[in-house]
Amino acid sequence: MTDDLFARIQARLDALKISARKASIDSGLGPDAIRDIGRKPHNSVTLTTIEKLAIGLRTTPEWLAFDIDNRPPAEPAYDGGLRVEGEVRAGTWLEVDLETQGREKDLDLYPSVPVNLDTRWPADSQFGLIVRGPSINRHAVEGDVLACVDCWALNRPIAEGELVIVERMKDSGHYLERTAKFYEDCKDHYKLWPDSTDPRYQEAIVVPKGEPGEEVDETGTTIRIRAIVAWIHRKAVKRPNRSADGHHS
Repeated sequence: MTDDLFARIQARLDALKISARKASIDSGLGPDAIRDIGRKPHNSVTLTTIEKLAIGLRTTPEWLAFDIDNRPPAEPAYDGGLRVEGEVRAGTWLEVDLETQGREKDLDLYPSVPVNLDTRWPADSQFGLIVRGPSINRHAVEGDVLACVDCWALNRPIAEGELVIVERMKDSGHYLERTAKFYEDCKDHYKLWPDSTDPRYQEAIVVPKGEPGEEVDETGTTIRIRAIVAWIHRKAVKRPNRSADGHHS
């Protein structure tokens, strides 16, 4: 596995035209972290290290560790608007098809949103999610599309009060809940808040701070903050036919 991992690391370095030292530092690791992986191919690399390397190499941990999404190491800009890869729906657990996980962009289950991508971030870090349910209805309602940016592309901490995409997993990743919450930093833990008029969605998820990607919430469920929400897109609606209601112009 380490040989394959190092080959993918090298592919990303070549694609980004950066040095191993820079990528190591950008990942929050020591300057020789990547060089040590190549020098010690028989040593195992922890998931935490892979997640950090994914930040500096501007890719996903899944691709870096397993080539799970079967994409080239430097994905071209997406041409055709904002790619929509799924939905956010609080309180709904979906069974995950592990064979297709990480390759949602290739399934074309949802039409793209005809908007330009945000030039502040790499194209392949941006995706859309459709809002289902009322958990953040003070800000986004049923059918709105959240324009999201993967955390690996941010190169900064999540900001206080930022709207983020939260994924909770249970049963070894076979079940997934994906939702949008507002982030609150509380020193040794953080809170993820809905913002809704619905009484069912008033309580925060409380998450003790641990290793990124390996944190658990108060129910013992694995949790990660996958992305931030940069924009909210809403399709314009037509005015009802007033004549049909007995109104005349």
